[in-house]
Amino acid sequence: MQQITFTTLMKTNNTQSLTLEDFISKINDSYDEDDKEGTNCYEYFNLLEKEFKPFFDFDVKLNKKEFKEFNINLYQNKITDKLNRVCNAVNEVWAISEDHRITKIEDKKIWKVSLHFILTNKKTNAKSFYPYIRKVNYLFKQDKIEFDTSVYRKGMGKFRMSQTKKEGDKHSLLKPVTFKDDITKHIIQVVDGLDEFIITKEMNLLVNNNIDKDENIRELVSGYTVVSKKEKNNCTFMDLDKETICPFIGRKHTNNHIFLVQTEDCLMIKCHSDKCSSKVKILFKNMNSDTIDFDLDVFNAFQIKDGSNYPAKRDYFEKYYKYFRDTNTFYRIQMNYNNRYKYYERELVEIQKGGLADLQIDQYTDKFV
Repeated sequence: MQQITFTTLMKTNNTQSLTLEDFISKINDSYDEDDKEGTNCYEYFNLLEKEFKPFFDFDVKLNKKEFKEFNINLYQNKITDKLNRVCNAVNEVWAISEDHRITKIEDKKIWKVSLHFILTNKKTNAKSFYPYIRKVNYLFKQDKIEFDTSVYRKGMGKFRMSQTKKEGDKHSLLKPVTFKDDITKHIIQVVDGLDEFIITKEMNLLVNNNIDKDENIRELVSGYTVVSKKEKNNCTFMDLDKETICPFIGRKHTNNHIFLVQTEDCLMIKCHSDKCSSKVKILFKNMNSDTIDFDLDVFNAFQIKDGSNYPAKRDYFEKYYKYFRDTNTFYRIQMNYNNRYKYYERELVEIQKGGLADLQIDQYTDKFV
């Protein structure tokens, strides 16, 4: 029988384990919605070793006036609609729990609303889910909705159970809104018989086309030590610490150093050294997959880290290049403008294999050249 690992304290590395049946009894026996009673309990397991249901933890902090005007049903519906889009789901499959209470941050009283969403009909893993979820977060930020990304840890992670309280906070009861009579839907470790959570091409396009480029660029820049900055010709030039490794030679320069260049929709890294001055590595580019023809710069802008951008990079390539196994030949999709009828005609043009072989990857820039 399946074992559920959990902890009853927020600040602890000690786990407990019960059978699924005993775990459900533990949660149900202590729960009383009317008297606002519930035990302290967090699912606690290694997120890199187990599959789990996709889950989201949303928090909103309000002052007293904002809380009085806050419509939690409207907020919940807004989140559900957006989650349905990014997860290819429908309303009926979400296990939702809600908790609202008064708390203090830096001795200031605030009203906090928490909503937990669990996709009950799918299972996933950290390797595929985490890179996607980081992009999804940008999409929610556009509507000023943020979910807690700290719960997506690489290693041991805690996720508070529905029908339970936070340690030391008697007003923090997390109440189920949906699936009130089936607590197993609210347990993210219960995945037997569920289908894999598949990130489709349409889902990837949705989040890739809506990524907040400024947020993405800021996050990338924060990974470097910038020692000086200047503006010129609508570009920002940022000199980096001389200890920074040059990506083009794989070591530090003795005299010159590397620098970042930020344009309106692009962040790239270059080098002052004469040896490397002609080279450039694109760290981020606001990618537009609706170009008429294949754009090598756009293709190279899909930086592959831990396989996270591989599907998007593959999809962009396959939009313009097709491989037919029956002919053992590559074809390029070519768009020719028809002046008479004023539209683009699509045709397949055979590519010589030598032509594809000429696209070699530069060992320092991770780009096709």
